[in-house]
Amino acid sequence: MADHGLNLHPADRARLRSRSRRDRDIRLVRSFRKSIVVASLIAGDLVAALAAISCTDLLVGIAGLPPHHPPHVSALLLVMAFFAVGLYTGCGPGPYERFRQRTVGIAGFVAI
Repeated sequence: MADHGLNLHPADRARLRSRSRRDRDIRLVRSFRKSIVVASLIAGDLVAALAAISCTDLLVGIAGLPPHHPPHVSALLLVMAFFAVGLYTGCGPGPYERFRQRTVGIAGFVAI
């Protein structure tokens, strides 16, 4: 007597190849996950810092004050300050700890 509840598919080579390729891609992403997260955090902070510095330069220009040093140097200093306080470790601290680290990083950046 045949079991009608089973849903069996023939194991053709194309289906096995696509599954092994997908598994390999998943393993590749998992092995580089920490690097991907750190790179995303750094890129996001650089974009936010450059946007804030550009807005500040716009306001300084409107006020008629002389411009300050190049914006990319300030953005890199900010990322270095965040790196120094441990925001880019890859493992996620709690929200209060991240807030404290970010506050210390910004205070160090302003002090520089």
